[in-house]
Amino acid sequence: MKIHITIEPGKYTGRTILWLKNHRKTTTFFLALIGAVAIWAAPITKPFTFTNGGVVSATEMNQNFDALYTGMSQRLGSYCGASTATNGNIGSYAAAKTLCQTACSDTNAHMCTVHEILIELQSGTDLGTTKWISVGFNGATYFDCNRWTTSTAGPVGPAVLNTGFVSNACSSSIPVACCR
Repeated sequence: MKIHITIEPGKYTGRTILWLKNHRKTTTFFLALIGAVAIWAAPITKPFTFTNGGVVSATEMNQNFDALYTGMSQRLGSYCGASTATNGNIGSYAAAKTLCQTACSDTNAHMCTVHEILIELQSGTDLGTTKWISVGFNGATYFDCNRWTTSTAGPVGPAVLNTGFVSNACSSSIPVACCR
């Protein structure tokens, strides 16, 4: 999938740029949506192609289904495991990603977001014990234990249980929920 945007000098250029500036949230949403479509549109390679009149073995058929299952389960937003327990002083968002890459043996793994966890809870995924998740920045406050850099008892960080979301003291030692 290729997306090509060209802004050429002309009578609408000024209006287009002004519209983009005045509609930043809308523009950001659509760019994020395009990115998500590109991720979902990534091809899944099937190991075997069958022809009319050819012999199809169960092993080959199962390998095709396994490739499809693996490809779909590794799409953005699926829970893949949990890191070792850590307090809120993980170090940074990048450090949380590194913990998840190790926990899931996958370079695409990262700390789960609220949205990803909501999808998992709706699907009935058993998330087990309490785990850190990321909610980010609301424009005034960093909710993620000050961007995952503090382990003091005062600030809180977002966490999830099988029953829903909770706030945990950043001094708590719990695993990070990891998604890919």
